Amino acid sequence: MMGSQPTGHGVEELARELSVGIKTIRRDLVMLQNAGFPLDEKRVEHGRKLWRLTAPAPAVPINWEEALSLYLARRFLAPLKGTLFWRSAESAIAKIHAGLNPSALRYLDRMLGVLHTTVPDSERYADKSTCLDNLTWAIEECRVTLLTYQSESSTEPVTREIHPYAWVFHRHATYLAAYATAHNEVRLYKADRMHDAHVTDLRFPRPSGFDVNQYLAGSFGVYRGNTLEPTTVRVHFAPAVSRYVTESQWHASQKLKPQRDGSLIAEFTLTATEEIQRWILSFGENAVVESPDKLVEEIRRTISQLAAAYGVDSAAFPVRRRKPR
Repeated sequence: MMGSQPTGHGVEELARELSVGIKTIRRDLVMLQNAGFPLDEKRVEHGRKLWRLTAPAPAVPINWEEALSLYLARRFLAPLKGTLFWRSAESAIAKIHAGLNPSALRYLDRMLGVLHTTVPDSERYADKSTCLDNLTWAIEECRVTLLTYQSESSTEPVTREIHPYAWVFHRHATYLAAYATAHNEVRLYKADRMHDAHVTDLRFPRPSGFDVNQYLAGSFGVYRGNTLEPTTVRVHFAPAVSRYVTESQWHASQKLKPQRDGSLIAEFTLTATEEIQRWILSFGENAVVESPDKLVEEIRRTISQLAAAYGVDSAAFPVRRRKPR
């Protein structure tokens, strides 16, 4: 559409045509300029600005195999329906669909019928699309943001100043890694608990040494713990589940040591054990923690509480701890 009028298009016109807000159009124009697209800005009467592409957007050739991969990748974005990420993927797929010939489209339809993902197809973030779009803009432009957020322990939302750094996707949930000025530290904010995000005109200097992968290196998911002291977690897996454990990379630090009896010793270096504790318990009696002692005791306590919840006397089923090898 940008190139359909030789004189260009105004922001209001683009917003009306694309059914989005004026703020979204202004942000997208800046993004396109920063990405190197040939955008021309022209000021006309009454200070009004018109925008147009001075050269056609480059055509990107794609075959049906590449299209199939992109269609499948879009399915993994299902939890982000209603957000900028999903809308952008839908737009790209629509363009690809329009450019494929009938035989390729028939093949695509057949193949999509035999592909299945367990990613939930929901619109959990549809009512938060503006909030998430604003935060994406704030990340790109290093803008100080006022985030209205209700933490798990809060009874009502609170507005706080943050410096948004990066998005984190974990187990079909979306988190924002941001510097919390009031706490003088980087924290994770779950998108489900966000109510509003007001992006200010103030900019913050993004730390050159910040890396979200390094930030979460000691987590068995997204929880980093309070001490940040690395701890080696050693788990003994029974033969019944050892093959299953070896088939996946559960953590970057993992070391797997097969045993002669078919069992497996797994070691992980972590700064927090809350998330790995839940993972270990999911294996039932087929996974026994050997160290650290603190985690062993935490699991003992959890088992006792679980037994009490089901009306079982946990004293009748003592937890046997394997001796470290």
